Amino acid sequence: MGTVHCGDLDIAGKSEKELQKIRKEEIGFASQDALVFDDLSVIANVKVGGGTTERCLELLDGAGLSDFENMSGGRISGGERQRVGVAQALAKDPSMVLMDEPTSSLDKAASALVIAQLRAAADRGAAVLVATHDDMVKDEADQVIQL
Repeated sequence: MGTVHCGDLDIAGKSEKELQKIRKEEIGFASQDALVFDDLSVIANVKVGGGTTERCLELLDGAGLSDFENMSGGRISGGERQRVGVAQALAKDPSMVLMDEPTSSLDKAASALVIAQLRAAADRGAAVLVATHDDMVKDEADQVIQL
């Protein structure tokens, strides 16, 4: 039997309950269609990711959304929702970050903000895996695998 690692953890043979705990604590995920709750404020949406208020505010600032913290999730644009989703995924400072097209509906300036946040996660030691068509993301990557 081989090994499967998530960061420093060997997860081979773990129970479903143990794997759920690892997913909750160690992995940050954002899809192209961010999970933003319309009835929650933007800051509350980011806090769904598990971070402290201070960390969530820092991520909103880094995403160019500091003025939106008290706005309802239902009142922000698609690109803003996408940036909230990325902040949500990074809120708990996960050891593994999985992103599906995190810049797909963003302009160049907003894309640069998201890329900087992903780069910061990688620089602090997180494994960051991004599926993308965006050359800006590819240019910042440590490694690119083309499928």
